[in-house]
Amino acid sequence: MAALEGIAAVRTAQIDFSDMPKLNKAFDQSISQSGVAPDAFGATIMAGAMDMLEHLDFRASRRLVFIITDGQIEDFEHCQDMMEQFALSKSMQFFMINITSEVYGEVAEINVPNASCSVSMLAKVLYQILLKELVQ
Repeated sequence: MAALEGIAAVRTAQIDFSDMPKLNKAFDQSISQSGVAPDAFGATIMAGAMDMLEHLDFRASRRLVFIITDGQIEDFEHCQDMMEQFALSKSMQFFMINITSEVYGEVAEINVPNASCSVSMLAKVLYQILLKELVQ
């Protein structure tokens, strides 16, 4: 997110999802003002975060949403329906990134809109997806 802060016309927001979703960074906050500190407690339930996402103040025509998870999302089928609805009604494009065990510094799999990678490769995967999507 910090790398994106310096790009003109790019705004970022960040929502943690677990038992209770938490908006850590709104579009109008700088990263230094935000409370970005991912939470690794509780269940992996995404519907509350999707509700928050629906009410964020998107302004751009390109709306990229990255869902980064290290586990099975318990309500994924329900959220998949929401993602399809948001894609149509709000022009959002979703990318799922599953964090896996270290794979000797290599990306395990990139198959946009879904990818799997180790934590150490996350920045590279995000960069590859952003480059592909923003240069179109």
